[in-house]
Amino acid sequence: MKYFYFLILFFLFQPLVAQKHPVFYGGIEYYRHTHFEGDAYFNFNAGAQVYRWKFFAPEVGFDLYMGSPSNIKVSNPVDPNYSEVAYLSRTMTVPLLTLAPKFKFGRDDAFITITPKYHIGEAAAKANYYELSSSGKEYHLEESQKVKKSVSFWSFAVGIEGFAIEAEKYWFSLSLNLTFLDVEEAFQDLDFSKYDIDAKIWNTTTLGFGIRFNWDPFVK
Repeated sequence: MKYFYFLILFFLFQPLVAQKHPVFYGGIEYYRHTHFEGDAYFNFNAGAQVYRWKFFAPEVGFDLYMGSPSNIKVSNPVDPNYSEVAYLSRTMTVPLLTLAPKFKFGRDDAFITITPKYHIGEAAAKANYYELSSSGKEYHLEESQKVKKSVSFWSFAVGIEGFAIEAEKYWFSLSLNLTFLDVEEAFQDLDFSKYDIDAKIWNTTTLGFGIRFNWDPFVK
């Protein structure tokens, strides 16, 4: 938390020499992780580059990490190869406020970007336990639990900015990302021990790729 307040003060008291208007962005990031259904989770993000002074271009924004860890299946005790008699489905939703002291190196039509980003928010872990009905044709919800935990962490991105659609007004950015998101604490508080199931997942720190759409509405 102390780092979050430090970054706010850092941005507020930066000298606004060569102050420019904000540039807005929206994007999506794909993170590869084998604990998740489809082997991935996603981050949807939006925000603004507040200003740029030489190579310094700080950003503020909102991130939303979302994903569904793979289902935990309970096998049929009579014939394990035939079907499961129950399963546990899980989801995570992590809304976050972000501050990023981004650095940009290059020319106006092509930049290399280095972006350390600080995230603060809340991780919501949810799990539903389903059992096979007596007819053996459908599953019914037996129990649902949801846990929320405060989280704060860093992520880092290295990218290329400047794939222009319309010069100085619309352009794209691509990046390689490392996130230190960790929702293990939230998931480990989900208690399905009476069904002999552990809902916990391991640390979700991983690598991913991102794409952004940038828009400068003040360019004439």
